[in-house]
Amino acid sequence: MGSVNLVVVVESIRSIAAKEGDSLQKFHIPSIIAVAVALGVKFLLFLYCLSIRSKSSQVRVLWEDHRNDLYINGFGVIVAWGRTIYLEFELLAGKSAPHDFLQLIIYKSATFSEDIIKVDTVRAYHVRTHQVWRELWC
Repeated sequence: MGSVNLVVVVESIRSIAAKEGDSLQKFHIPSIIAVAVALGVKFLLFLYCLSIRSKSSQVRVLWEDHRNDLYINGFGVIVAWGRTIYLEFELLAGKSAPHDFLQLIIYKSATFSEDIIKVDTVRAYHVRTHQVWRELWC
């Protein structure tokens, strides 16, 4: 588990140094597979140590270590997914555009043609990823 964590840290530092990741990157399957395999092996070791923990105090310590690693990694995944769900939920529900963006739409609408006398209502909301806003004029 430590080696997988080291690989994740090294790759994160490399990405930051190379200024990669400024926008959403494609899903990196090898990283997900490595972490999943490490968690699977940790779980199998946890089960094995669970079955023989009463025979040795060292095995009991290993069992507790595996248990704690699974708790911490499971908690980390839950927190990461919970944060993602929280941030994306308002976008899925149709989050309104920022005030500055609405002001820009009003300005561009009003100055588009001399035939436009006034702008009654402007609504803009989130419709997909990458903070793309869609304008609707009523």
